[in-house]
Amino acid sequence: MYYKKTKYRHRKIASNMARIGTRYLKDIGMKYGHLGYTYTGLDKMYGYAGYHITNKYMMAEKILKN
Repeated sequence: MYYKKTKYRHRKIASNMARIGTRYLKDIGMKYGHLGYTYTGLDKMYGYAGYHITNKYMMAEKILKN
């Protein structure tokens, strides 16, 4: 996949958004947070926000012929 290089890359904007969202959930009384994602590499990004991998799922696709 091609990503356009911009001045906003590598500033941890998405990680900070996850931190802000997590802080909000904690402030309203939630005790556990769960994230689901399908793209590789996001475990590192969510790791910056304090999340740890508990389950790992792989998704695959296959064309079935008759």
